[in-house]
Amino acid sequence: MPADETEANHTSATYLHGYSPAEQARLVEQAGYWRDTLILPDLPYRPGDSLLDVGCGCGAVMGILAAAHPGLRLAGIDREGLQVAAARDHLASLGVRDADVRVGDAARLPWADATFDHAYLMWFVEHVPNIEPILREIRRVLRPGGTITLNETEYESYHVWPENPDWDHVEAAMY
Repeated sequence: MPADETEANHTSATYLHGYSPAEQARLVEQAGYWRDTLILPDLPYRPGDSLLDVGCGCGAVMGILAAAHPGLRLAGIDREGLQVAAARDHLASLGVRDADVRVGDAARLPWADATFDHAYLMWFVEHVPNIEPILREIRRVLRPGGTITLNETEYESYHVWPENPDWDHVEAAMY
């Protein structure tokens, strides 16, 4: 599929990163770079535990988690079908064929109460204007004592001076 056609088939015309195969490959490479220093430290996951990756995108972080924690039962959700398809392909290329990766709304998770032992969110909150309904849903699908891991970029303290319309565009696209 030509890049322009790929870009035209997504649900959010303002999403900063886009959905091209080149961008998906960049996200996988980025996750690999941050594997040991940001993604994996101090995770309490055990074989047989279940994990929900909220805003799983192209599956880059799920792939890292699957490789580091064999036996982890994975699920993911993203609102973009192109990302979910890429996540399924990426995970399959790593030998992970049983992940439950779905297109959906993180504020209306399609899983039953107390389904997961853990939830993981990475580089997701920065793209969401109101995280509270999503956090309520995550809490609903977590078992008692479940964990939530959030890795985020903090843009509130980042300022560009002099003002620049390019930065304004980037900032507006964060949400």
